[in-house]
Amino acid sequence: MANKQSSDGYGAESIKVLEGLEAVRKRPGMYIGDTAERGLHHLVTEIVDNSVDEALAGFCTEINVVILSDDRISVEDNGRGIPVDMHPTEKRSALEVVHTVLHAGGKFEKSAYKVSGGLHGVGASVVNALSDEFEVEVHKNGKIYFQRYERGIPKMKVEERGSTNSKGTKTTFTPDSKIFPEVKFKYEIIAQYLREMAYLNAGLRIRLRDERINKAEEFHFEGGIAEYVATLSKSSEALHDVIFFKGVRDGVDVEVALQWTDAIHEVIFTYANNIHTAEGGTHLSGLKSALTRTINNYATRNNLLKDKEMRLEGDDTREGLAAVVSIKIGEPQFEGQTKTKLGNSEVEGIVSGLVNEKLGEFMEKTPPVAKRIVARAVEAATAREAGLRAPDATVRLDQGKCVQCGRCVAARPGVFGWTDGPAAAALSRGGLVVPEFAETPDRLAALRNGLKTKTSALRRSVHLRHVDAGSDGTEEWEILALFNPVYDAHRLGIFLTASPRHADILLVTGAGARGMTEPLRQTYDAMPDPKIVIAVGTDAVSGGLASPSYAVTGGIGAVVPVDVWLPGAPPTPFSILHALLLALGRLPAGAGEGARS
Repeated sequence: MANKQSSDGYGAESIKVLEGLEAVRKRPGMYIGDTAERGLHHLVTEIVDNSVDEALAGFCTEINVVILSDDRISVEDNGRGIPVDMHPTEKRSALEVVHTVLHAGGKFEKSAYKVSGGLHGVGASVVNALSDEFEVEVHKNGKIYFQRYERGIPKMKVEERGSTNSKGTKTTFTPDSKIFPEVKFKYEIIAQYLREMAYLNAGLRIRLRDERINKAEEFHFEGGIAEYVATLSKSSEALHDVIFFKGVRDGVDVEVALQWTDAIHEVIFTYANNIHTAEGGTHLSGLKSALTRTINNYATRNNLLKDKEMRLEGDDTREGLAAVVSIKIGEPQFEGQTKTKLGNSEVEGIVSGLVNEKLGEFMEKTPPVAKRIVARAVEAATAREAGLRAPDATVRLDQGKCVQCGRCVAARPGVFGWTDGPAAAALSRGGLVVPEFAETPDRLAALRNGLKTKTSALRRSVHLRHVDAGSDGTEEWEILALFNPVYDAHRLGIFLTASPRHADILLVTGAGARGMTEPLRQTYDAMPDPKIVIAVGTDAVSGGLASPSYAVTGGIGAVVPVDVWLPGAPPTPFSILHALLLALGRLPAGAGEGARS
């Protein structure tokens, strides 16, 4: 039998057993998602998560993260310190076991950690396996212990290096350039993550320092997620102070912060054991169902609906809502090592029950605020019902026509252009060109209404990533002007983002200066699908109105696929808004459970 299997090329010799951490290096994407920017920064979160788990256990109050001058990372905490004594079955230091054996750690038994984010026991060992050099220093029992590794392999035994009065663990690592195409950490990505951790752990002090650019910040929020929500809604007008409540049900700790605003989009962030569950899960569904039920019940009991037949839908009750839900659970069930969605079925009922109770009590005790919340939902429901009765009043880009101006038509499915002027030539080639269009108060109001309708239909905010492919940055002011009180894109659900992985639309300005090709392509590749590219300015495509098809066939279009071209130098906020209206017709509704983050 063995000979027969070997003769057809598939026998026992074909079965490869990967020893130690070799499997991690062979298939890193299984453990960190990918080896691009996201995976690189995931290394940092895995190590910091261990320190945060010490804070959750009540033993850590400070975490210090340093981006060293050569793009190494150092993470230090004042927790208990990783155990260094001899492991009873592995017959070597527990410090070495934690860093060299998958599924080894102190988070499987609840005696050391009641709750944690690192439930798989692979975080530290995976980072070690994917690092060219990895060093760990432990302050414990009055002594300093040290061990060094290379690509997951110990290069020395654990050794004592003096005495100390402090406690904690310091980890320093260099990502392996053989695994990661580009080892370059982004300050803002790390800062955003650390800021979230500080919000989620009220009182925890986290410091970040970047030696490359001599920049440092400290994140410390005594108000926890209540401060987080206040920050999320600061670009809009809040209807009330942040509503915060917490409780424990069946061993699950739940914290909820809510604030309704005059914005037309909802922004909801969910966390389980400090892990951002970007795809939501049972805690999000519990919150949504409770909001719909509680607000409807209050509105009905107090005769706040327009008629007896009116029923507020979930989208109505969440319009303008900024919210954070954070739970702590002993046995979280995540989808995969990157933990983007919570699957514990019991959590939905726990969160729903707590929100029903606490929000209901709040609304009964504070009728003025409760009535403003209901009025906000009724306003959203009225607009929704009006749109259903008069669909021609909405922006129907899928019908091949933008009713806000009546002049743009579909050149091919999902791509729009104009029927008049020099842009017409581009339509025959499938391009999209938005020519100069005089701004008037009525036209601006029409554009704003169209954008508000579209972002409402998407049921989430839209994020722009701006790349200046030129050298003078002259368009920067025009883009920033989108968010001044005249155009006020924030209230239309449109935001700028520094992170490509959060972006829906890439807004490219400039002439494509030397050296910009690769950064532009990398930004585009890092954006999640579906994504849209808007090229701004005559020089952005090097062709001007005399050659409108060049937006698609050359210039910036030779680097990334251009969906929308705005000729004109410089572009105006008005023309950018019109291009955004057309571009939004290609985004799916509700992607990312509320907002990309």
